[in-house]
Amino acid sequence: TDPITGLHVIRIAQSRHLLTCTRDGHIKLDPFDDTQDEDNTNNNKNSASSKGKNKQTNGHTSNEDNNNNNTSKNKRNRKNKVDSQPDKSLYDTKTMDVPKDVCRMTLEKQHQQQFATAGKEHLLRVWDLTTQQNTFKAKNAPHDMLDLRPPVWDTDVAFFNQDSSKLATTTSFHQVRIYDIRAGFRPVHDLLTSEYAMTTLTITSNDQYIIAADGVGRIQKIDTRTGRQVGIFKGVGGSIRSLYCHESEDLVAAAGLDRFLRVYSIKNRKLVHKVYLKQKLNSVLFSAAADKKEIEENVWQELEDQSAINISKQAKNKRTQVPSKKQAQEDEDDDEDEDDEDDGNENEEDDELDDGDEDDE
Repeated sequence: TDPITGLHVIRIAQSRHLLTCTRDGHIKLDPFDDTQDEDNTNNNKNSASSKGKNKQTNGHTSNEDNNNNNTSKNKRNRKNKVDSQPDKSLYDTKTMDVPKDVCRMTLEKQHQQQFATAGKEHLLRVWDLTTQQNTFKAKNAPHDMLDLRPPVWDTDVAFFNQDSSKLATTTSFHQVRIYDIRAGFRPVHDLLTSEYAMTTLTITSNDQYIIAADGVGRIQKIDTRTGRQVGIFKGVGGSIRSLYCHESEDLVAAAGLDRFLRVYSIKNRKLVHKVYLKQKLNSVLFSAAADKKEIEENVWQELEDQSAINISKQAKNKRTQVPSKKQAQEDEDDDEDEDDEDDGNENEEDDELDDGDEDDE
């Protein structure tokens, strides 16, 4: 009954950790146990190499010797791994508690040493993973003209990609706020963007624009320098639950309750791709960016495969359409034989008719 509001995978000292946060503010950092998988893969590789060596040497080496060598190698690898680990405390499970009613927890991508939390009556806070201390706490907006305290309900939070001291949040009260930790505790820009509650946001890779969406499917493009709305992405028919910008391409993906995954161009705000996925969507991500060399190699390989397929199809079509010389010659001989048989049958019929006429006379 305590739903997860944030989940991230981080790497600490050559080991992967899973960082989770629940709505009640329970944060947990669990390490992955990758040693067994690595040992299994090494054993499989060593066994395969030992089999190949045994076949090449024609039985000059025994399987027991190879197995002993493999076990000794595995022990050495384990010893090296243990020696390379700086501190066992880094691989222990860590827990900490933050204030309740957390709607979103997000990790800082650049250094992965701090994370931010925000929620209902839970103002933006930034926490340090190593010390588990609160390093930043935002202040609420000042009281209104009736001296009433403005309510707090942050729905999403995100770090800037190139400057981790800047953050952006969306609220259920139609606002997009931009914070700068160096400038103070209150937002630098506070923009009223919609008549409906804002649900999610994402920031472009160059930190130039914020893409934010509301509960009726209106996606907006906001300039981070001026805090003004630049344009609107059209074509959405339901509440948007997740937005994500590509790390290297000029693309943003949107998913929501209308069961469609849409990909837009950030520059001209045009729809690039649209897929119906049959169920209500809550989150979307792009895959990790690959190297340009790998992309080029894959493209060239696909082109070569396609050209080979086209050549084989053309050869098959030629075989079916154009007969060979021998087959053509045989067909001509068969036609000549059929013509000769037809001529012989006609001559026989004419002789029979002539004989019948002579008998009548």
